[in-house]
Amino acid sequence: MDKEKDLLIILVSYNAAELTRKCLSRVMSSEDNLSKEVVIVDNASQDNVTQIIQDEFPAFQLQANQENIGFGRANNQAVDAVKSRYILLLNTDAFIAEDTLEKSIKYMDDNADCGIMGCRTVNEDGSARPSARFFPTAFRLFLQRSGLKSFFSFKEDMTMEKGDTPECDWVSGCYFLIRRELVDALGLFDPLYFMYYEEVDLCLAAKRAGWKVICNPEIEVVHIGGGSATEGETVSDIRKEMQFCRYESELLYFRKNYGIIGLFLTIILSNIADVIIIIKNAIRLRSNTDYLGHLKHILYVWGMLFSTKFGVRPTKKYSAGYQEK
Repeated sequence: MDKEKDLLIILVSYNAAELTRKCLSRVMSSEDNLSKEVVIVDNASQDNVTQIIQDEFPAFQLQANQENIGFGRANNQAVDAVKSRYILLLNTDAFIAEDTLEKSIKYMDDNADCGIMGCRTVNEDGSARPSARFFPTAFRLFLQRSGLKSFFSFKEDMTMEKGDTPECDWVSGCYFLIRRELVDALGLFDPLYFMYYEEVDLCLAAKRAGWKVICNPEIEVVHIGGGSATEGETVSDIRKEMQFCRYESELLYFRKNYGIIGLFLTIILSNIADVIIIIKNAIRLRSNTDYLGHLKHILYVWGMLFSTKFGVRPTKKYSAGYQEK
């Protein structure tokens, strides 16, 4: 029987060959005494990332999918590849320092009530990025989308600084360290989600089960963000596709965690936000407002309600690799 490792590191790659190379090089340069294994799941990339991994990182495990099954499902695919005390989900556009892994595992060992740990994330120039966030609610999303958040004491996320209180609602999946006991008890990501909301959902489940979610401000990771792309598509096309995917995951999340009432409240407030934007910009005579786009969005959300069977399963468009629990 294989001896238990300290750490399993999982990367999901998708059309980000150079970022993946840089990320894995940082992992190889880590100065630690940990026993660890790295598994890369490639979601049918159209670049040469699989060749790079085979040629330059032969000690790492590669799982190459024939289709893009999404972020959460790809991580699920790899989670049982290695028996380990901890599991680190690391984005290909997130770059660790030499002592990041050692410090992370030490923190988890010293804090047995911490089930999930993120860290302070920064841009390449060292400026802070949002690192920890509050759980989304129908009202929070309404304030954000309608532009009314300035009238309320509204905080969507936090940029962690040294000395900040580390406990939070949820942390980004770019550097997502999980205790194996939590995964054994709750599972990793719900296969409902193709992309977006999977880490929010897991952090909510963890906190409901009594675990702490921590964003450790003493550990820093450089995160670029938006590192994957689809060959042959424009930036506008990619953003639109990601936005649609986010809307779907949002409906699935609210139905799962807040029931049918929470789902309909989210949709209705989203519609009201679109109407408020249309009215505000009409009063201000803003000619560059996409009025038709907002009306289409209202219809799109209701259409998605039916295509997701009232928020209980992904649409056919984002069902690759989906298996019900």
